[in-house]
Amino acid sequence: MILPIIARIRPRNLFTGSVLVFLAVTFYTYPGGQLAPSTSLSDHQGAAEINDLDGRNWCSVDDIVNGHWVESPPVESIEQLQQKFFHHFNRRMRCDPITVNPGQTDKEAMEQRAMQIGSPTFVPRGEGCLVRQTPWRDMIKMILRMPAGVTVIGDSIGQQLIGTFENMLLQADGLVKDHSNSVWDRTIYMDPSKPETLQLLEEAGVSIKRLEVPLVTHWRTHHLGNKTDLDVGFASIEKYERAPYEPVEWFEMFHENLRKMYGLLDDQDQDQGGEGLFTRDDVRPEDSVIIMQTGPHWTEHELGHDMSNEDALSGFKNMVDMTESRLRALPYPVNILWQTIASPHIDCQAATRFENQRDDISSPLDVNKAAPHNHDRMALMNEYLRSKFSADRQRPSSWLSNLLLPGSWRTASVSHTVRLTDVWPLSVKRPEAHTVPHKGDCLHYCETGVPDEWFKLCWHMIMEDEKNRDYEYRGVPASNS
Repeated sequence: MILPIIARIRPRNLFTGSVLVFLAVTFYTYPGGQLAPSTSLSDHQGAAEINDLDGRNWCSVDDIVNGHWVESPPVESIEQLQQKFFHHFNRRMRCDPITVNPGQTDKEAMEQRAMQIGSPTFVPRGEGCLVRQTPWRDMIKMILRMPAGVTVIGDSIGQQLIGTFENMLLQADGLVKDHSNSVWDRTIYMDPSKPETLQLLEEAGVSIKRLEVPLVTHWRTHHLGNKTDLDVGFASIEKYERAPYEPVEWFEMFHENLRKMYGLLDDQDQDQGGEGLFTRDDVRPEDSVIIMQTGPHWTEHELGHDMSNEDALSGFKNMVDMTESRLRALPYPVNILWQTIASPHIDCQAATRFENQRDDISSPLDVNKAAPHNHDRMALMNEYLRSKFSADRQRPSSWLSNLLLPGSWRTASVSHTVRLTDVWPLSVKRPEAHTVPHKGDCLHYCETGVPDEWFKLCWHMIMEDEKNRDYEYRGVPASNS
């Protein structure tokens, strides 16, 4: 009973804060007072500690990454498909039909293929473990408590991830809308004119000022940085030619969103008057989230003709390192996820079902050994990402800063951990699930199925770091491996 009482007190000076820290540490080490998990844990250890807290058998990230696909009863209607993936009923399928039967419209053929691709079920490894899924209402509540929301940086594959966020959040029919000024940006935001929006703000314990930043933002970039950044990253590479794209200064805009919203928290902490960001003292700010993604555009026609794999990989590493340094230097609490490259398939037009034993893009069915969109470089790029980042949760001593000072962020650690969301293994097993295989697009996926599992993995990892324990979960048991 003592810790919850301490957690509701908001000290205004160093002395009071020090006393509260002393009380919390004393109680934490006193027999019977060990309520918070230790940190800096490996992935499996982290899952075990979380299980001890709430009594649920949560999957580890490794369980999800190394899961497999199973045959399920065929999906027979769009309504069943939407219920299976918890999608908005007006969502776009983005799953082109391979053939259109006589008397069938293009829309009917597209829906038929979407149902076919959405029928297999992805099952995490492990015995009955649960994936952290929340209903749309709790998802919105969680994101509202993130001062700068969720930001996705990436190319058209990143847009597919944003599409799954959209499909989930648009279940709040009429409350949540999406907007795009161009191919380079896309936002998902709440309509402030709706009475239920105000109700959700009240449930989340945040003010209407939170709506100044969207729930979810996607800024499109092909190579992680702007043209000046690329000139630096490829400075030592002779074959480099300046990329024609990259008009978006995503880092500056992301930093500005953080600065603006955490500035409101600063004013609130210092009693500056006026309406702050949070309206309840028992609500803690959730870390803002940024998800990084890149891969398909590190090609010769964008970066330089006759550039070798070695040189392209060298430039890629430099750009990853530069981006990581910038994100780690941010003076705000940010949950950084870095998504591996989702597997393409050279032979997708010949595939008819999932292949659980598959772990690379090559295939005996590949006739011309083509490597469009630097497919042959992607495994090497993923190797570098795996060498730099892991899925481990390493947040030293963060439990104490999360326990104290609800509504404050200054005490939270800003020593950022970059966590890896490895979507390659679950994607490579689905060569038949690409959007337009008969037209040679073996890179993008039908947005029912594989991208939904990318989203589930990301959201599971985001919810592992929740600061407020008032979210409803929709646990999905896994079958035995």
